[in-house]
Amino acid sequence: MEAFLGYLFMVLPALGVYMFDRKTRPTIMQSATEPETSTLRFTLTNRKQSLSASAILQDGEFIVEAGSQARLQWEGQGGNETGYATLHEELRKSGVLKASGDHCRFTQNYAFRSTSAAAAVVNGRSSNGTVEWRLDGSDTTYKEWEAAQLALTR
Repeated sequence: MEAFLGYLFMVLPALGVYMFDRKTRPTIMQSATEPETSTLRFTLTNRKQSLSASAILQDGEFIVEAGSQARLQWEGQGGNETGYATLHEELRKSGVLKASGDHCRFTQNYAFRSTSAAAAVVNGRSSNGTVEWRLDGSDTTYKEWEAAQLALTR
């Protein structure tokens, strides 16, 4: 039975069924004796809305960190935004996003399928995450960083 379940958990995401995926992740704690890991951190700053969020890229997942800010309400309009609007609302209902003054805060780490999904939830509208997220401490976009990584592997 365990082998069967393991096979299902591997095949279902390939078919677009994500109901068994755990999206929340434990907070990454660094002890004083533990050497610093090479976890990449990206930041998104929306000056107009006074939003600031941070995310890490770990094991192929884009994880927005607890304490990051997001827009209080979904403000986007039009076409394909309904999926991200629904995700924003689900995160509010589940308590992952909690109202805090004029914004929401991530109460726990949350893994997104893409940088754009993460940016859309943070900004409360459709967003191109590959250009909105920047390598922490630099002006390098996620897209530029990813291109540099691909160039290194050639």
